[in-house]
Amino acid sequence: MQQISDDYVFKSPDDLIAFARQLINEGQAGIFATVDTEGFPRMRWMGTLALEDFPRLYAITSPHCLKVDQLGSHVQVEWMFADKGQNIILNLGGRAEIFQEIHDMKRVWRMIDDKSEAYFLNAFVKKPGFCVIATTICRIECSIPKQNRRFSLKLGPFDSMSEVQVTSLFSKSDTA
Repeated sequence: MQQISDDYVFKSPDDLIAFARQLINEGQAGIFATVDTEGFPRMRWMGTLALEDFPRLYAITSPHCLKVDQLGSHVQVEWMFADKGQNIILNLGGRAEIFQEIHDMKRVWRMIDDKSEAYFLNAFVKKPGFCVIATTICRIECSIPKQNRRFSLKLGPFDSMSEVQVTSLFSKSDTA
C-alpha cells in the first residue's frame, strides 16, 4: 500500500473510496461491531473480506455464530480498519444483512482470495458451512491522528446498488 505523506488530504470522495477499497482488498483485517441483545457493542476481528462491489462490504462467517444472531435484532453495524502503521484509521458504518442463498454465497466466495483466516471452516458442520454478511456502507470516516485531521463521507440513499450518491465530504481538524 502506498504511504500517505504527513500533509495528505483526500481531495475528492473518489480518493477516500479508492483508499477504502485498497486497504480492504489488500487483506487488512477489520474490527466488526454489532449490538448484543442487552444493547452493548460487541466487537471482533474479521479477515475474510471483499469490497469489490462498493458500497457493499462482504465478509464470510459461520452461520451459527453470535454476530449472525445479533444482526437479526440490530442491523446497524460499524467496521474499523487501519493501515499497517496505524497512521490512518477508517470507519465504515452501515446496515448489514445475511446472505444464505447459494448463488450469492458462491459469488462472494469467489471474490475473497485469502480464506486462511476463515477458521470456522475447520469445524465440522453441515454444508455449506458459511454465510455472508453484506454491509451496505452509508458512511465513511477517516482519521489521520498525526495530522489531527478527519474526513467524512456520507453515501446514499440507494435506489440500486449501481448508484452511489455522495451527499457530503468534509475535512476538518479535530481541534477546530
